[in-house]
Amino acid sequence: MERNTKTQVKNLVIGDRFYKASDGKRTVLQIVPGEVKVTKYTTYDVWCKADADLHKQAMKSNTQVVFLRHAQPATA
Repeated sequence: MERNTKTQVKNLVIGDRFYKASDGKRTVLQIVPGEVKVTKYTTYDVWCKADADLHKQAMKSNTQVVFLRHAQPATA
């Protein structure tokens, strides 16, 4: 996927960096592992966090985002 491509968050993998398409401040977020959270009204199945933030936040899988870069490959 090319940088600055508009997509849905469900198309990203753990470690990918992006920002929400509707975010005027363009806060960079990163996909992190997490479990599906089902509430009375909706289901959140993607988790992310900001670099400066210690807490994860849940997102719906159809949220529009702008892709920035893929996860760094692990080096041995």
